[in-house]
Amino acid sequence: PWFLSRLLHECAIALGMALERSSAAAYNSHLNSYLTFCQIHNRPVTPTVDTLSFFIVYMSAHIRPDSVMVYLAGICNRLESEFPDVQQHRAHPLVKRTLAGCLRRGRQQPLRKPPLTLTILHDVLSSSAQTALHDDLLFATLVATGFYVLMCLGELVWPDTIALQSFRKVILRFSLRIDHNSYSFTLPTHKSLKRPTALTLTGTPPHVIQAIGRWSSDEWQKYVRNHAYLQQALLHGQT
Repeated sequence: PWFLSRLLHECAIALGMALERSSAAAYNSHLNSYLTFCQIHNRPVTPTVDTLSFFIVYMSAHIRPDSVMVYLAGICNRLESEFPDVQQHRAHPLVKRTLAGCLRRGRQQPLRKPPLTLTILHDVLSSSAQTALHDDLLFATLVATGFYVLMCLGELVWPDTIALQSFRKVILRFSLRIDHNSYSFTLPTHKSLKRPTALTLTGTPPHVIQAIGRWSSDEWQKYVRNHAYLQQALLHGQT
């Protein structure tokens, strides 16, 4: 059996690793917004139903209402240790209806960036090959690797913010293996929400897309089925 000191030590480590550094930084920013709201409106920081409702309508006038919903999650996470009933107030019908009304009132057409295509990738690689500068070649390598391996930007670069730097997520140099026609490396962690748009448009079979994207199920196909153009490309790749 472990001594109490060992149990406390291991529990402290587990709690410290429960939240990613990037998420913790975002939650702190959300909390600062809430504290600023309370300060300029002369309201106590105690998260009541009225205060949360007022915060929702105020923030929805300055940012997208769906972002306010994310703010509430961060605020509740940071205040729960001091105010254990904050989650109950967050789930109160008045707070939920206020948020739903702001979401409907501030509904906007979603803005999506166009997907990275093979044509764009070819232009990037061609431009980098002409300059032969280290930074240009490195940029082209990052773009090509992220494109074909379905990686997020955060998995390819080292963040400038010291608080977000973590060797648990970085690709270590000694894991790199270079062959004549390929290269490989070990990716410690990854995010499973990656868009299979480019591979679908090129007719890549579904089982290959699932393997490259490191999905444990076929949930990614729900995204494809919601888009007729991608669904046609997927069916064409299966024939």
